[in-house]
Amino acid sequence: MPDRRLSLVAFAPLAAALIAGCSGSAPVTPPSAPVVAPQGPAYTAYAFDAGGLVRQDFRTGTRTPLLPGVTYLGPRALSPDGSRLAVAYTAGDSARLAILDLARGTVRAVHAVAGRRIVYSPVWSPDGQALAFGFYAARRSPEGGEEMGPGGIRIATAAGIRDVGCQAARGVEAWLPDGTLVVRDQRQWDRRTYYVVTAEGCTDRARIDARKMHHVAFSPDGRWMAYILRELKIRDRKPTADSTLYVADAQGHDPRLVADANAHARHLAWSPDGTRLAFDRQTDAGVRQVYVYDVTSGKPAILNPGTRADEFHFSWSPSGAHFAFDRRLDAGRYQTVVRLFGGTYVVAAEAADAEALPPLLDWLDDERLVLGNPVRVFNAATQQTDTLTVGGRLLHLQAR
Repeated sequence: MPDRRLSLVAFAPLAAALIAGCSGSAPVTPPSAPVVAPQGPAYTAYAFDAGGLVRQDFRTGTRTPLLPGVTYLGPRALSPDGSRLAVAYTAGDSARLAILDLARGTVRAVHAVAGRRIVYSPVWSPDGQALAFGFYAARRSPEGGEEMGPGGIRIATAAGIRDVGCQAARGVEAWLPDGTLVVRDQRQWDRRTYYVVTAEGCTDRARIDARKMHHVAFSPDGRWMAYILRELKIRDRKPTADSTLYVADAQGHDPRLVADANAHARHLAWSPDGTRLAFDRQTDAGVRQVYVYDVTSGKPAILNPGTRADEFHFSWSPSGAHFAFDRRLDAGRYQTVVRLFGGTYVVAAEAADAEALPPLLDWLDDERLVLGNPVRVFNAATQQTDTLTVGGRLLHLQAR
């Protein structure tokens, strides 16, 4: 970057005349200090560190405390347009939920309740104008299982906070396009049951028996749900857990078989528009491959036909046009790759096992991925990596 310095031009005759005409000495104004342009990478991070919630501008090097003395509780929920972030945290002996305005760097308090073992479940409305959240005090039953203690369901809008009116529901799973909410009940015997209720008055619209459902994932558009149905079957006189992948509508109706129990499907990932479901499964050749199921056609397709490498942990880019996944080349050789612009690029160098790979935290945009340990931004288009020093837990990263 060029060195911008103030140049001084001397007008000797004029200066001499001015000095001679003054009866006293005039105050001397020191020259202005050169303006130093920002030098760092153009990213802004929201993170929890030892001091609380901070906003860190890597371009200017400034660090702004937002909520001093708080600790991350989680989870977090990003609004559909990416402008606001709901996050739960603890402060003293209470748990709290707040909404961060990511453009302004401001925080709006939404909810607070006494106790530190509070479980929140924030979910944005499809239009991003409201936030529904469940909360409850986690406790143990006499048998040792986790129970939902006191809590409820609330909705936060620009006008304020209101109670949905649910008597027993404590958790929010999804906000459907028709305005209804998918909630979970507090009763221990009914914990694996979902209810579809109205956002006003909590009137039941449907009941989903989820006692045998695992890894339930609702599509981002709220139209579909995917789940692993796990049942015990007797094989060779021994009980065996069979896991079958299904896709149904958001109320659990009309389930479709996507992958049978022999596939051992894992790591369900919906595309941003909710039209495709990616997952990895076991093939007849003993290799794990990524499949993509199209809900319109009802057909799954292999991502990389003929590959002999295990591929898993699929992740969509924000537009759904690109993606990343982990790959096991052979024993002791793992890597994370990203595919875009018709090519495949290695994001992380080879590691001895999958756990040693840097975790993919998020996509910054369709070309840049955010990885952890330490925080790095990999640009697949330029093959460049920016390493960022974040003093604690990264909550959100955005490009300036």
